[in-house]
Amino acid sequence: METSRNLRLGENPQRPAAQKSLIGLAFSGGGIRSATFNLGVLQALARKRLLRSLDFVSTVAGGGYIGGWLMGWMQHQGIGIQEIEERLSTPPRMPEEASDPPEVHFLRNYSNYLTPRKGLLRADFLAFAASYLRNTLLNQIILVLTLLALLLVPRSIVYLLHVLEDLEDYSKGRVSETLQPYMQSQYFALAIALALGLLAVIYIGRNLQAVDPHKKKKDHWFATSRAVHVLIIFPLLVSAGFFAYGCSQFLTQWGIVKSPLFLAPAMGIVLYFGMWAGACLVREIIRLKRRQRALDGGPSSWLVLATAALTGIIIGYLLVPFAHILIRDFEKGIPYSNWRVMTFGPPAAILIMLLAGVVHIGLMGSGMTEAYREWWGRLGGVLILLALCWLALFLISIYFPFELGRLLRWERTHPSLVMSINGVPVHVLPAWGVVTWIASTAYGVFFGKSEKSGKWNPDAPWSKKVLAMAAKITPYIFILGLLLGLSVLASYLANWAKHVGGSPLVVPSELYFDIQVPLMCLIFITAALLVSWRVDINEFSIHYLYRDRLVRCYLGASVEERNAQPFTGFSEEDNFPLSRLQIPVGSVLPQDGRPLPILNTSLNVVRGKELALQTRKARSFALTPSFAGFTRALPDKREWEAAYAPTTKLASKLPGFKEGITIGTAMAISGAAASPNMGSYSDPALGFLMTLFDVRLGWWIGNPRGKGWENGSPRIGFACLLQELLGSTNDDSKYVYLSDGGHFENLAIYELVRRHCRLIIASDASCDSEYTFGDLHNAVERCRTDFGVEIVLGDLHKIAPKAPPDDPAIFRSETHFAVGKIRYNVDSPEEDGTIIYLKPALLQSDPCDVLAYANKNGSFPHDTTANQWFDEAHFENYRALGEASGSAASEAIAVAIRRILG
Repeated sequence: METSRNLRLGENPQRPAAQKSLIGLAFSGGGIRSATFNLGVLQALARKRLLRSLDFVSTVAGGGYIGGWLMGWMQHQGIGIQEIEERLSTPPRMPEEASDPPEVHFLRNYSNYLTPRKGLLRADFLAFAASYLRNTLLNQIILVLTLLALLLVPRSIVYLLHVLEDLEDYSKGRVSETLQPYMQSQYFALAIALALGLLAVIYIGRNLQAVDPHKKKKDHWFATSRAVHVLIIFPLLVSAGFFAYGCSQFLTQWGIVKSPLFLAPAMGIVLYFGMWAGACLVREIIRLKRRQRALDGGPSSWLVLATAALTGIIIGYLLVPFAHILIRDFEKGIPYSNWRVMTFGPPAAILIMLLAGVVHIGLMGSGMTEAYREWWGRLGGVLILLALCWLALFLISIYFPFELGRLLRWERTHPSLVMSINGVPVHVLPAWGVVTWIASTAYGVFFGKSEKSGKWNPDAPWSKKVLAMAAKITPYIFILGLLLGLSVLASYLANWAKHVGGSPLVVPSELYFDIQVPLMCLIFITAALLVSWRVDINEFSIHYLYRDRLVRCYLGASVEERNAQPFTGFSEEDNFPLSRLQIPVGSVLPQDGRPLPILNTSLNVVRGKELALQTRKARSFALTPSFAGFTRALPDKREWEAAYAPTTKLASKLPGFKEGITIGTAMAISGAAASPNMGSYSDPALGFLMTLFDVRLGWWIGNPRGKGWENGSPRIGFACLLQELLGSTNDDSKYVYLSDGGHFENLAIYELVRRHCRLIIASDASCDSEYTFGDLHNAVERCRTDFGVEIVLGDLHKIAPKAPPDDPAIFRSETHFAVGKIRYNVDSPEEDGTIIYLKPALLQSDPCDVLAYANKNGSFPHDTTANQWFDEAHFENYRALGEASGSAASEAIAVAIRRILG
């Protein structure tokens, strides 16, 4: 930092050390609105020769566009910040020179940077649309294959039951007559169910000795969350499936339904008490092996067994209604189909298990402490969730096509409900359902995050509340409609694979089962993995479309004698590695006389371990020329765990990233506003929708804490794509998901406060038409919570516009900026810093054309960030307003700089 200062300000032994007098400029998010407004701020500060005093330029999203433009200008032309000041502030020689330097005029030309030439039939728009459709189609192939495989799982499960029936046929004539009555598929299923149930109960028993938090002992391997899922939850779920199938035989064959008074409780004791007896036996064997008098933790074995016997008696009676509802119509003597048994049986069996647990825990009373009851409660919650998922999967994949077939057959008996279009019969009710689904999906995509309909306001009128509720539920309608439609397709594919004729809109026959369906399920999931291996999760998102157009506009602006590709208009020489902006110690190169850039992104932690992040759902992830990474609090400690790695290594194994991530990619990640996972704005259903339609501007990179840092992208992005789809991104996986820095903190001051800057100039060009200062308040809260730093700003009310008494129709502000304090240490006021906060606001003293434009454009100066297509008037008025704001604050900034640097 001292090297940079000496190049920018000249050597001065009297000047305070850089680390004790850092100065930072922060540009907020806001897309091209922020970039253009902050261009004007830069021009104003350049005229006052204030840019040379900056040590950092911290940017987020749209602020990163103009920050990248500034850094690119210096890097491409080998000049420092002083030369930038000269070029931005030197007036033109009239009439032979234009008012703008070429680097600024280039921005005017490309203010509509996504599709520079306007028009739906222009090559710019069509190229963007074609690339988007290509990437979306490839990603949808992966996801649709995965969903089809999922919807074929119920048919594959029932196929396994027929494997047991084939085993029954195979055993005929090959075993003794004594064993032959027991060589039935239901008994095989029962044996598997009991074995898996016993395994689960054994490890439930073992976990009971590792639950009590008051016992300071090392956690056993079987007590981890993963072990509980593998050794308890999954076996219980599979056991429930086989148990439901096995019950169809022995509950009737053994007379339990006909004589339930004694046989039902006897069966309950055999099943429930027998499993717990096995678990306690294992427990005692372990105790003897370890030569312990008693195992430490958990209720005593005698209490477990005594209450298990009583529980078995009570629960045994539930087997009777279980048989009547799911196994057989005893009045007609007709057994129910395997589809009914496997759809409703496993959830019912899990419900019986949970009721048994409730009774068992109640009978043990105080013999089981609250810690153990909490463990049981969590286990029960997970099992309920899985039971509901099982039921939903079977209903959608098996029973929806059947019910749709019934509806179509019913409509045929009512001619008014069937229309003919060009000789093609159209069923009215399903057609209207499809139309409603398409309309609701479109509404969710376009208005799910709209300022008018995407936010819930309890004080809003009912009309707006209805729109807000519709925006919330439409993604769920889309997900359900998609799964229902794919279930019909899966039914057709299953019939085709089995070479079965007739309509697939019926409950599948129990007579036609072969290996074709599970093989098809396996082929689909294998194909999804193969496609995700070849279709890179980053390259085939819209990230690169967005990045290339940002690079062309903001980095290409300063390339001298730019030689773009004639057909596309892009040039690889526009972009360069972020690591080239490092400033070597002792450097004398002019271009090293510049502030250091910090590009702020959000590391999405939608489903992390730290409970405090359930609101934020993100961490600050900073990209700088030297290092990139994040910090997080260590458990039970006050220190940060720093996870940083060299920027030169980031994605260095990817083509085009030999020296690490490029500044263009960093800019695009920092501005990745539309992403399935977006920090505190994350919504599960909307994330599903955005993933499916490839609205993914974010980037997957290797976790700096792991070994994937140099890879850049995961080799097979299937798991990462599912994380996006299901909203389960975290900061512990090998690859992490980065999105817009505004999804964590949109003002870009967080990293400057971390670096203890004594002066922070914060230009907030976010969309805030109500002047609630939401991004400022969020940044203040983040800095207080994470760093213990208090930021106090007064006079914010002067920035908010008010209507003068003489003209209540026109709202004007009193000032463009406010000055506040940064209290780094309440016990050391001498360490306090200063924050100068700028905000787009209209003053009566502003340029008359800017005020006139505000009268014409009611949204100015807070156009929605969704508008990334600026015309000349938009560009110039935001730039001019930024220049007016910067000029107004320049004297206060100059005074603060002189006080800090001396």
